[in-house]
Amino acid sequence: MTAAVKGVSSATQPNRAKPTPSGSSLPDAEECAAWSARDFLAQDVSRPVSLAELAQAAGLSRYHLLRIFRRTFGMPPHAYQNQMRVELAKQLLRTETSIARTAQDAGFTDQSHFTRIFREYTGATPSQYQGG
Repeated sequence: MTAAVKGVSSATQPNRAKPTPSGSSLPDAEECAAWSARDFLAQDVSRPVSLAELAQAAGLSRYHLLRIFRRTFGMPPHAYQNQMRVELAKQLLRTETSIARTAQDAGFTDQSHFTRIFREYTGATPSQYQGG
């Protein structure tokens, strides 16, 4: 497994110093839990993570985690994980990794799922992106 599969570069991850949408510039306990959940997702973006597993890692109930994660990052955890996977896929496609291999390495269930999510987030298919 390549180092890129373990996580996405820090350039694609939010900056902790920015104020959250709630307006506070210092994280409170709930925002710290949201950051813990984000860090848990970033450990290995290609690994499927259930909401129950993520909530346990953050020390919150599933539904409370969904609320504070969306408040902190502007999207639910699954969408955030998809965004990180697409960023990883873009890195892999730039190295001319095959689309099928990129889909697998980035944690998508299959190539058609990868193509659909990639197009949703970038506006281009993986082959269009890879072709320039």
